[in-house]
Amino acid sequence: MSGNLDQKSLVGLHVDGSGVLHTAWRQTGELREETTYDWKPFFWSLDSNTLSSGEVIELAGKGPWNRLSAFEDFKEFSAHLKDSENRRKIEVLKPYEHQVLIQKKWRLFNELSLVDLRRCQIDIETDCETDGGFSNPKSPGDRVLAIGLKMGDQVCLLELEENTDAAERRLLKQFAETLIEN
Repeated sequence: MSGNLDQKSLVGLHVDGSGVLHTAWRQTGELREETTYDWKPFFWSLDSNTLSSGEVIELAGKGPWNRLSAFEDFKEFSAHLKDSENRRKIEVLKPYEHQVLIQKKWRLFNELSLVDLRRCQIDIETDCETDGGFSNPKSPGDRVLAIGLKMGDQVCLLELEENTDAAERRLLKQFAETLIEN
C-alpha cells in the first residue's frame, strides 16, 4: 500500500556554505516543491561565558552540556565556532542538517512508504597522478573519468571526453543535469 501523498513529505535538505537551508518536498504524485527556510544554528556549551552574543537557554538535567546557545545569524554562529578560546567549551551537532531536523521536528520521507521512494545508485571513477595514491580534487592532475548512474530501470554512463579541466567541468555539469532531469 502506498504512503499518504496528500501531505507533503520532506525528501531532501541541505544547508549551504552561507547557512541557507534548502529543502525539497514531495507532494501528491510526482510533484516536488523546493523551498528555503530560516533556522537557528546552535551548539551546547559548558558554561554561559562561552557566548559573546546569541541566546543561551539553560537545559534541565545535571549533565555538563547543560546550555543551548542559539543564533539568529549563521555568520555570527560560524565566527563564534572559529574562536579558539571556545572550542573546548562547546559541542556542535554536524552536519547542520541534523540540527534542522531536531529544531523543526521534521523527519525525512515521513509520509512515504518504501514503494514511493526512488533509488539512485552512483559510481564515480577517478584517476590519480600519483601511483598507488588516492585521487584528490585539489591535485590538478587528478580527474573524474566516468560517472555511472542507475535510476530505476535507467542506466547511464557519463565519460570524460578529454583530459582537461574544461572537459571535467562539462562532465560534472552533465552529471548534475542528469540528476535534476530524473
